[in-house]
Amino acid sequence: MFDFVFCDADKDWYKNYFVAVLPKLVVSGCFAAHNVSAKQRGWGSGDFVEHVLGLPFMETTFAEGSRSGLSVSTKRGEK
Repeated sequence: MFDFVFCDADKDWYKNYFVAVLPKLVVSGCFAAHNVSAKQRGWGSGDFVEHVLGLPFMETTFAEGSRSGLSVSTKRGEK
């Protein structure tokens, strides 16, 4: 089981990494992804962003104050 996961790998695979880790992420655990933005859609890490934002049991925030963004998604519990 994981409390915190930091992803900084091949952006085209972010969604795959997230899907693989999600069952092992504890409720209130966080999945942080480097080099992502709320504005990205449909390519590279954009697939990840679309996926995670579509999950009602995940709360995702974005820190975009620097050149490369960061997302932090917290698992609230599946329903």
